[in-house]
Amino acid sequence: MLSIQLEDWRRRMTKRVIEISSGPLRISVKHHQLILTYPDDQQKQINTEDIGMLILDHPGVTFNVAVVNQLLDCGGFFSDLWSRTFACDLVFSGG
Repeated sequence: MLSIQLEDWRRRMTKRVIEISSGPLRISVKHHQLILTYPDDQQKQINTEDIGMLILDHPGVTFNVAVVNQLLDCGGFFSDLWSRTFACDLVFSGG
């Protein structure tokens, strides 16, 4: 069982770690893409299946539960370092 967990960990570590800490932005999902919308309405897209961990480290970042659910469905981790309303600091998929 431990070897299965280690293999799962190695597989997840080949994915991208995304840290958002430089400024405020809005995060949403559409068609399995993470949509990052900056205050000047510039947008960037990242395939959610490529994300191993999403770290939010800025108080101006907004997101909804669909972002968290999509990331977890793809086997990624999620950490919001500024939220006081989220149930825990680190959420990961049990599957």
